[in-house]
Amino acid sequence: MGQIVFHLPADLSPAHRDAVERVWLSGGYDGAPVPTRRHREKGRLTLTRAENESVLAAAPWPGADGHERVVTSGTLRLARDPYQLLTELARGAVNRVRSLVAMFHAVGLPVPQPLIDAVGRVSKQFGRVALKSETDTAVVCEVIDAACELADNCASRLTDYRLQARLEMDGPLTTRLGVRLAHLPPPAEREALAAALHAVRIVPRWRDIEPRESTFNWAPLDAMVEWASAAGLEVSIGPLIDLADGPFPDWLAPSHGDLPNLAAYLSDFVATVIHRYKGDVRHWQAFAGFNHADALGLSEDDRIRLAARVLEAVTESDPKGERSFAVSQPWGEYLSSEDHTYSPLVFADTLLRAGFQVAAVDLELLAGAGGRGGFSRDPLDVLQLFEQYGQLGLPLELTMASPVPDLLKTVVGAPSVRAVYWDTWSPSDPAGRVPLLALCGADGADERLAHMRSVRRDWLRGPVALPAPGE
Repeated sequence: MGQIVFHLPADLSPAHRDAVERVWLSGGYDGAPVPTRRHREKGRLTLTRAENESVLAAAPWPGADGHERVVTSGTLRLARDPYQLLTELARGAVNRVRSLVAMFHAVGLPVPQPLIDAVGRVSKQFGRVALKSETDTAVVCEVIDAACELADNCASRLTDYRLQARLEMDGPLTTRLGVRLAHLPPPAEREALAAALHAVRIVPRWRDIEPRESTFNWAPLDAMVEWASAAGLEVSIGPLIDLADGPFPDWLAPSHGDLPNLAAYLSDFVATVIHRYKGDVRHWQAFAGFNHADALGLSEDDRIRLAARVLEAVTESDPKGERSFAVSQPWGEYLSSEDHTYSPLVFADTLLRAGFQVAAVDLELLAGAGGRGGFSRDPLDVLQLFEQYGQLGLPLELTMASPVPDLLKTVVGAPSVRAVYWDTWSPSDPAGRVPLLALCGADGADERLAHMRSVRRDWLRGPVALPAPGE
């Protein structure tokens, strides 16, 4: 049993007090969160984990720009005396930006002198905090905010460098830019969608398609596929099975917890959808939500077995089609409160090591989406996430909804990313998990949609065509 004790300042603002109430511990080679018990008493916060090892502490920090971000400490060893929580978060934030600037120098990327000077100033300011010559809580918070701003600056420079290099070498990028849909939008919205994007991912809702066993209603899905194809949009379908959101038909309820029966029913539904549309669709997102959801009453090992069976069904139904699967909360926020054997990265790696051939792994970057989404992350966190999942040796696809303006540019410019699907088109579309960040009919939607149009216009030439059916 390992314990880390933190001293909490008494003069925290309400926003910062809320942040420290949600601190968690993480560790391991992939930095995944670990189950963390919290106990606060008399100005101290005690965090307890099962293993007696060094850890990192992380907190969802209220940024100066109004967007929440995750701030992580440096490595913390078990110690008798309490740590100063804000000081350790500041140490981690400053070390991160210093390491990034050092990396820029090492690989020969130009670093402007004003940025070097700014990093020097925030380092000196942190030095005074660490040596306790400056103990004002507001000053420590300013150090964290300044380091986060510099990290954004560095991430933006790295993105610009990568984009410029790729554009000069290959011309406009072939990254797909699309959105998820479960309902056919009204005619006026369809025109706006097709003008901004060049792909859609149609989400089949099992409850609506097969409300009674073996009784199907294909008309809405047929209409969506027909419209998207006629509009020149690249069409993919999925997730065929979403273990977190479903929605599952009522007649499936008696099979909850029964792996053999569930595997049979899910495989049959997957095969039925694919056989109907494989003449028009070449890419299938097999499943999503399996790495942490238990909507069907299954254990973690049974969810992996079920995921494998779904992948088998997709492969058998369309051997020449492209296949992918989605990883929910890829940073593993849910691990801080739930005891799991597999982190999100290990879950994906386990399936791939079983020999399944997939074209890409989809990462869900959903901010503020309740149980399905995670904390908002800054561009540098996202770039580091891509490096982690790059160990799988596959291209990445993203399902995203984020309030951070520069994040779309960051993900589109990443060489490992081949497709980006915005999670929510309209607040009325049941496929969307983040209605407040929809591209149509929500606050700020016009600005988000205009940003996507500019990304497509400036950097993308559209996707490389998938093979025609039968090729």
